[in-house]
Amino acid sequence: MARVSINFVLALVLELVLALVLVLVLAPVLVLVLALVLVLVFVVAIRSIHGQIPSLSFCHCKLSKTYPNTDDFEIDPDEDFQPRAKYKSNKYKSNKMSFNSTLYLKDNDLPLDSVIKPKVTKLHYQLTRNHPEWSELARAFPNLIDLEISHSGNVPSRVPDAALFSSFDKLECLRGLGLQLFPKSRHSEQAATLSHLILINSDGETLPPWLKSIKNISGLTLVRPSMASLDELSELPFLSNIKLELHHYDHPNDLPIPSFACLLKAPALRQLEIELSPQAQDTAYLAPLACLVDLPQHIELKLNVYSRVARSDELNKLLGILQNAELTGEQRRHYWLLLLATPKPKNLQSEKLDARFHLTFMEAKFNPVKVLAQAWLRSRAQVDAQRSPLGPDCVLFICGKSGFKATELKEKAAELGFSLSKTLDSKVTHIVLGSNPKLTAAIDVDQHLIIDDTVLSQWFSADAPKFLQQTSAAPMLDNVLDMLRSPDETSHLVAITMLEQGGITSEMQLPLFLILKTTDNKALRKQIQTLLAGLGDNLFQLAVQDRVTFDGKMRGLNKHGDPIGEGAVYKKLKGLNKRWGKALCDEFSLLYFNRFGEGLLWLLNQKEELALRQQAIQALVEGERLNWHKGCGFERMLTLGDDDRRVNCHLYPDIYLRSDELHNIKAPLPVELPSKTRITELDLHNCLLGELPANIMHYVDVTVLNLHFNHLSSLPATLATLSNIEDLDLSYNHFDEFPAVLFKLTNLKRLDLRRARQPTGRIFNHHYDTSQGYQPISAPKAFRDALPDCEILEDL
Repeated sequence: MARVSINFVLALVLELVLALVLVLVLAPVLVLVLALVLVLVFVVAIRSIHGQIPSLSFCHCKLSKTYPNTDDFEIDPDEDFQPRAKYKSNKYKSNKMSFNSTLYLKDNDLPLDSVIKPKVTKLHYQLTRNHPEWSELARAFPNLIDLEISHSGNVPSRVPDAALFSSFDKLECLRGLGLQLFPKSRHSEQAATLSHLILINSDGETLPPWLKSIKNISGLTLVRPSMASLDELSELPFLSNIKLELHHYDHPNDLPIPSFACLLKAPALRQLEIELSPQAQDTAYLAPLACLVDLPQHIELKLNVYSRVARSDELNKLLGILQNAELTGEQRRHYWLLLLATPKPKNLQSEKLDARFHLTFMEAKFNPVKVLAQAWLRSRAQVDAQRSPLGPDCVLFICGKSGFKATELKEKAAELGFSLSKTLDSKVTHIVLGSNPKLTAAIDVDQHLIIDDTVLSQWFSADAPKFLQQTSAAPMLDNVLDMLRSPDETSHLVAITMLEQGGITSEMQLPLFLILKTTDNKALRKQIQTLLAGLGDNLFQLAVQDRVTFDGKMRGLNKHGDPIGEGAVYKKLKGLNKRWGKALCDEFSLLYFNRFGEGLLWLLNQKEELALRQQAIQALVEGERLNWHKGCGFERMLTLGDDDRRVNCHLYPDIYLRSDELHNIKAPLPVELPSKTRITELDLHNCLLGELPANIMHYVDVTVLNLHFNHLSSLPATLATLSNIEDLDLSYNHFDEFPAVLFKLTNLKRLDLRRARQPTGRIFNHHYDTSQGYQPISAPKAFRDALPDCEILEDL
């Protein structure tokens, strides 16, 4: 029994070992078979998909010149069918057209053969003098529902007639021909299935009678119509979609805008699309479009300006604002025509804008006219402040968001005797118009006195000046200013707490503004906005409320770990120049430089000899040295980087100095400075110079000129006027050859040419390797012979 059991166990083990061996041997084979099966299934699926491609609904047609907006594809029928598109083939043969659902029929396809193409549903056909009968075309394309007809040159002998409609009994859309091609006969009986008509270059003063007789038409597109009125279209009972292309590609100003005021009363009209010329800027020419603001709500309007997407979106937004505003019909139409005729709303003439216009768009938060609205409000507030100051019999209403807190207003109301109203009723005498005002339609612009935070602040200060605003507080005022100018945020918090109690003087506005725009502390930023409410002019108030900041991110590292640097500051100030005003941007540039050591490039780049610019330049004069690098340099971009970054900055300064906004900047040197101050050293190193700055020829006393680390590729002949130069540094530039003007600098005692050529763009740190193509700039023998005492530093 034991021997049987042992034999059984041995047999079982042997079977298991054999099974394992079979699995190990056959597994790769099974995997290979499975892979082959999957590949076969994939191939069959792909072929099945390819076999279905001919039945797709669109397979291109060539665009006709008269209607250039079609963008389908074209199948080349000369080749065996492949699932790829070939553009604008000129090799059609009619016996292979049955694959296409959309075709372009041309002269070389005629005469037609006897093959019927039942899958063709859309046909583009150019009329010729020998084109076939309509019935013959209908026999070849029995399922045609969309027909585009075009012609070139003279009107062909055969034109669309009743036979066209009677032959194509399934035709739904007819496009691409002018009204002059149609005879005057009626086609309503034969065009029973036609629902969409597209007419191009429609001549004539009125619409033809036959068009009005096609009762089933629901969509109509008129491309460059010449008639004076479209009011007759209101008689079409099912017309729901109208598109008007009022733009001529060759003569944009010659196409009149037809009158369609009555068209808006069409019973079934639901969609209206109009395309205008971007040159259309005359109010009289655009007058027929005034009725668009009176559109009923059930009609969807899409207004386009040819090739101007942003302008199109803006006009549609403006139209929506006017339609939803509580205005009279006359006001809507007047404002609409003004906006329609002005490509940039910010350029509207302020004398043509009344108070209701500004109130409407302030409530709508339409930023492009915000500057105009603020200027109007500042002017209106000054006038109304003179008419009736805030007194005991006055009722004040805050419309929008004011810079004054509710508790402060209540305290002032108790002190001065005026009352506050939570509703805009007939008792209100004064209205403070703040940011984001609401319910402006209730404001009576003739009766209510409209003021702003600035006027309110002036009234409060004049009535009871706070202790810091009094003349006796001068010593304490100096201490507060020192705290505001300190880089320490704790000092800022202490100073602002004092200002909340003691009031603000004019000297504190700009230091507070700098903290407001550069701090990362949102709570502190909100406190300062409250303190500055109502102070300064309207542009200053716009800047205070502006969300643009120069916080710590501007002075940190970007996502690549590189310092952001000068370019970002300049770019922001350039964009804010019109919003904040040039004067405030200049002041901010100097303040930012004094605090953070950069940002002065904006001010130095100004060509005018401004007093503020001269003040900034005096900070760059160090004895007899003009340290232009201190104001225009990119020191952080190099000092915060490693050797690889320094090479990259030398190779591609526009990229690695983050100077995409600065590559064309040419900050001129001050003209008057050399006549007032002796300048013997001019430090222009690392100033992103592609050429020497303007006015350098006036610095004739210069003996040391540092042009290190720029991207100069040549030196002008005028440099010879600086004949006293003894030390010239041209290292790390982009010279291709030794500058010839150096022969004329006969007083040179030291010349640095190390790495004066742009490094090669090779990888693996071979940028300055002569064996890898780098060619150093060397002084020629003639120069060495002419100036034997000059020390020349070159690459080894």
